[in-house]
Amino acid sequence: MTERSDPQRSAVVTGGSSGIGRAVVDRFAAVGYTVVVLDRERPASMPAGSEVVVGDVTTAAANEEAVSRAVDRTGGLDVFVGNAGIHDGGSRLLDQPGEELAALVRRLLEVDVLGYLLGARAAAEPLAERAGCMIFTLSDASFVVSGNGAGVAYCTAKTWSQNSACRYAISVC
Repeated sequence: MTERSDPQRSAVVTGGSSGIGRAVVDRFAAVGYTVVVLDRERPASMPAGSEVVVGDVTTAAANEEAVSRAVDRTGGLDVFVGNAGIHDGGSRLLDQPGEELAALVRRLLEVDVLGYLLGARAAAEPLAERAGCMIFTLSDASFVVSGNGAGVAYCTAKTWSQNSACRYAISVC
């Protein structure tokens, strides 16, 4: 068996069990990355060499566990993909009473913004050691707030995520 001269590459993908996240996982795995997925549920199958950490992106511990698993398996971390997110179903400003709107916005901010922040924090140091990168999936709702099926809470969260991602880059680099 020949030894590799380059380290095994690794990626952590939040929300990687389905949808866009799963497509991202499949692609990284197809080009040889070891992928650790952080998701609320374990899918029926995953690509060879990948691993699932069942947890909630809104907790620091779950994000730290996913990053730790990637580092343990490959000696470092090359890519963090903040992808986990939820939608508000197109809820408009006056569609529900104020307290229901407040709860909806809080939940979207927890998952779509705080989840990215906690993942970025957990990944920052190992990524810096390998000159790695962070990728955040957003939405057209980050830029366009009408005609795309996104509601007021989702647009708020995605716009905030876009601005936060720029700030992460400035504070980490």
